[in-house]
Amino acid sequence: LSLRIKHRDASRLGGEVVRSSEEEMRARDYVMIKAILKHRMASRYKSWRIQTLHLLKTEHIIGGIFFRPVFNAYTRPRRLTVLFVIFLGNITLNTLFIGRGGFGLDAQVAAGIVAAIVMFPIGLIFSAAFRAIDSEATWKMHRRRRVRRVQESVVVRGA
Repeated sequence: LSLRIKHRDASRLGGEVVRSSEEEMRARDYVMIKAILKHRMASRYKSWRIQTLHLLKTEHIIGGIFFRPVFNAYTRPRRLTVLFVIFLGNITLNTLFIGRGGFGLDAQVAAGIVAAIVMFPIGLIFSAAFRAIDSEATWKMHRRRRVRRVQESVVVRGA
């Protein structure tokens, strides 16, 4: 890839220029930085549809069960646990509110809405607790990344 970059003196010297290893490294660095910045700009200006689908696949409780990112502390079993806590909490609250019977359809719908409103913050708390705790695989992955960053910084300082 770096060989395709034209040398600034190539046109004056007949097209063939002998490059030093330092020039080749600079050319590679330039190409890599350009590719990184291009990727960042492209991801920054994605369409709202793509961003919404990505958020539904990764952050939503039900969508995240099927489309979970590879290294994420919020694993499928944790997502299912939160989903079932919310589900069982709603069932329990509805049973408490309507358990004795004798209520019309309007009262049952109102009780369902109240149960959902009550369970919403509880679901958020459970979800936040599970997101905050790293799994062993994610902890090891983060640790390897930190070690690699330290090794790279030592190499850069030494150069």
